[in-house]
Amino acid sequence: MPGRPETPIHPGVDSPVRELAEQLRELRRASGLSYRALQQRSGYRAGTLSRAASGRQLPTMPVVAAFAEAAGLSAPERARLEELWQQSVSRSGDHLHVHAMPAVLV
Repeated sequence: MPGRPETPIHPGVDSPVRELAEQLRELRRASGLSYRALQQRSGYRAGTLSRAASGRQLPTMPVVAAFAEAAGLSAPERARLEELWQQSVSRSGDHLHVHAMPAVLV
């Protein structure tokens, strides 16, 4: 797969956010697509998708859904990923801000 290697997820990242980030990274690896290819398929910028899988913050559900669809997940697989996102929000509590990730391609 083209592109540079991803930066490891920092060990201090909250486990719910880490788990989701690891799932998104695995999804991208399994799809064989670069972030630029996912950008073309999802409508979100490559940087937005990369940040979603970075573990630095919990991405919004629309970003996660677009990431999953662009990577070719089936509807049941996308539903499981959405459930993981919901669990991440619930388990993270109020101390975690769910940031909107703008930068949708026009």
